[in-house]
Amino acid sequence: MASTVQCLNTYYEDRADSRFVQHSRTKFAKQEARALTQRETATCLVVRSVETNAVLATLDIHAPETVSGKPTTGVPEGIDTAAYIMNVTVDEDARGQGIAKLLIDAAAGFAKETWTATCVYVQVAPSNQVAWNLYCTCGFQEASEKDLAATDTENKLLRLDLASFSSSISVI
Repeated sequence: MASTVQCLNTYYEDRADSRFVQHSRTKFAKQEARALTQRETATCLVVRSVETNAVLATLDIHAPETVSGKPTTGVPEGIDTAAYIMNVTVDEDARGQGIAKLLIDAAAGFAKETWTATCVYVQVAPSNQVAWNLYCTCGFQEASEKDLAATDTENKLLRLDLASFSSSISVI
């Protein structure tokens, strides 16, 4: 499996005079590509600009246990038909245009159509109000008490039920 990952933001990104910028980008991209190939079945969705072909946004979506054959990271134990979204990033200049919402919608549709996932989970830090609002706008709701008991994190676990979900966005 070949993975191509373009790093959008790194610690050194805003330090143009630093000699570590390119090294940091390369190291992070290689690290992410290696991690994706070693994890359970995962797909990285990428949104590119039509005009410049620049990467505007990315997210990773992990397949349900029924597809990968092993428990999906971030999904409560015993739920084997759930996908999991993580690493949602949007280029700073592209924020506020609805790209993340479209990407999450595409990911949920992809999980339902490709993997027959019944739901999608995501974790969000309680202090990250922008992400919280985004996920709620996309239809995510706080996971049940049973689901929350199965997670070992300070983040909030959100769930999107895919039973009546339909996406108009296709993944190519």
